[in-house]
Amino acid sequence: MPVNLLRPAPGKEREYTGVTRNPQLVTRIATAHLPTGRFGDFTIIAYEVRFETQQPVVLVKGEPDKVEAPLVRLHSSCFTGDLLDSLRCDCGSQLSMALETIDKAGAGA
Repeated sequence: MPVNLLRPAPGKEREYTGVTRNPQLVTRIATAHLPTGRFGDFTIIAYEVRFETQQPVVLVKGEPDKVEAPLVRLHSSCFTGDLLDSLRCDCGSQLSMALETIDKAGAGA
């Protein structure tokens, strides 16, 4: 499912160098069920972003679109903190706390 996140305002198209009127900058490329040992079940969605080398993912719990104010955590990847539980940063513990909070709420991303 293509997602258009950037669309120039009418009459402003010429201000965006190299961008067409209806650019498709972000494309959903994969979706899968992701059971976790500590935080319950999520849906993981991978995206491809035009002009970027990394592929962002989103973890979705429940139906956040049906919640008045769903919990959302924007997390940048940190190899040492997230995967190795390094004591030099708190990235891994912040991510764990966010996933635990979203799990308890029943919905979020």
